Amino acid sequence: MSSCKDRKAIEEKALLCFKEYIVDSEVISQFIDENDKEPCWDGHIYLYSKPQKDKKHLIGRIPVQIKGTEVKRFISKKYHFKIEVDDLKAYLHEPTVYIVCQEKENSKERKLFYRKLLPETIKNILKGKEKQNSVSVLMHSVPESLIEFENLMKVFHGDSKKQLSFADKKSLTMDDARKRGINEFSFLMPTKIMSPIELMKYATTHTSFIYAKIDKDLDIEVPIADGPFSFKFRQDVKKEIAVNGKIFYDSYTNEIIDGKMIISINDFLILTLPLENKKEIKLEIKNHLNSLKSSIKEHDFLLAIHDAGELTINGFTIKLKINEKNNIEQIRQKVFQWKRLQKVLEILHVNKDLDLSCITEEQGQFIDILIDTFLNKNSISIEKIENTILLQEISNVKLLMYIYTDSEGKGVLGDFFDHRIDIRYQVNASKTIKASPFSYLQNEDLWVKCDNIPYEMQISSYKNLGGDYEHIYELANLDLLSMIKAYDVVEKDDTHKRAQLLDAINNLDNWLLLTDKSDERHLIHTINHYQIIKRHRCYTEDEIDSIKSLYTNDEISMQIKVCLSLLLDDMQSFHTWYENCTDSEKTQLKSWPIWRFSGASIQ
Repeated sequence: MSSCKDRKAIEEKALLCFKEYIVDSEVISQFIDENDKEPCWDGHIYLYSKPQKDKKHLIGRIPVQIKGTEVKRFISKKYHFKIEVDDLKAYLHEPTVYIVCQEKENSKERKLFYRKLLPETIKNILKGKEKQNSVSVLMHSVPESLIEFENLMKVFHGDSKKQLSFADKKSLTMDDARKRGINEFSFLMPTKIMSPIELMKYATTHTSFIYAKIDKDLDIEVPIADGPFSFKFRQDVKKEIAVNGKIFYDSYTNEIIDGKMIISINDFLILTLPLENKKEIKLEIKNHLNSLKSSIKEHDFLLAIHDAGELTINGFTIKLKINEKNNIEQIRQKVFQWKRLQKVLEILHVNKDLDLSCITEEQGQFIDILIDTFLNKNSISIEKIENTILLQEISNVKLLMYIYTDSEGKGVLGDFFDHRIDIRYQVNASKTIKASPFSYLQNEDLWVKCDNIPYEMQISSYKNLGGDYEHIYELANLDLLSMIKAYDVVEKDDTHKRAQLLDAINNLDNWLLLTDKSDERHLIHTINHYQIIKRHRCYTEDEIDSIKSLYTNDEISMQIKVCLSLLLDDMQSFHTWYENCTDSEKTQLKSWPIWRFSGASIQ
């Protein structure tokens, strides 16, 4: 334990250390007495706007308290110093700069720390600790630059004047300010004359208290609680990014954080440029490897920059060097394979983006087979192949395919929709008819599961069946109902799948309405048309009248009447007609997609 004499010596050395630190300042004078008897302070520092340091250029004075402490080694990170609660309460009404000097044992080495004790800072420190004797307070290292310290003091003096009036009042939160409709805020800077770059550099490298202007006429500003705050500036820029004239992206994000400009291109390529020296460019590459399409584009971009040694952003060319010499050829090979895989997926009608991060080893082997089959035109070299239709999963993509052994004993892997397999529909126990491959998708929820459906080929697949098949329109209508059911169960966030299905549903619906001349089926097609509309918008008055007009047909069945009442949300009529249906008709109604509009009110 240190003696009183030792304690006094430590304090004197601390005072001396701080005086030596500010002795060369052109705008700070100190009035600090080693024998000062003030209860909470050791003296003051005086701030001036000019080096003359006369009354004319006096900004004001700042109370200081200086403490010394012995340490075995310097503590810089998260250094806390105990301050008496009574002292902190005194500082509420006289904002103070608190200085602590760490002195190494048996050494002349010393390190200064500080904390600006403003009313808002003190209120946060004392929250819930008012009855304690002392509080452990986080301290900050005194900056090496004396000019930086001078600037800190100038801002501190300004903050002191703004916060003193609210020392004993509850502070305004940012949420409170927003609720009151306050949209004008301010913060202090060491000087009023700053360029935009200087302002942004200062704001992003310093924490600042924010003040809400609650009365513009009286110029009343209220400090925002929980400060000081850190600033950053962000802008989404709609400008082209190109390499050698080739445009890769049409936008980027520009942020200024911690005195640096950070340009993010597709969250893949990150450029960091110090605001003062734009030649010192740091480049960061983020490999996400989730999206196949994005990965191809991103790495093509990276290779282009590597080959050109530069890129152009918003018309400005930046010299860049990709330090990936050892990996660049690996990247080229990887991009080459990705492009081959993407080509295969396009051949197989896949529009969905493949997630590269979830590919298993077994799926990777199947990808090699796909590439070898569809690009290299090779047969499958697998023994004992069984002729079958398979739904092959690759990460988040499911492919409907076929596999069989040909007459030469070679394995054949093919696209289910390439019309090389014969799809038959069982009419009755003794009769089958040729069917569209799309009709097969009624099985096992394939409309939902399958990701390689060539929707644009669907209608032509019916046409290609020829006119000898009387059940073409019946099959197409069953397909339509199956598609509507699929649309209803596809996840809401799978917007791509839902959009594809809806477009295909509308196309098939319109084709059936226009080409099927059967009066009986036309009524069914009309009901389907309106239940499709009901899924994504409200009816017009004309459409409501059109649906009501269908009731006038005396020959319509009870099932049709049920369907019409569901379209119109006429639940009273719905219950009446439904009760007049047979049990088998009720069961059938519940299997139709239009049943969703019943609200499941009948089990």
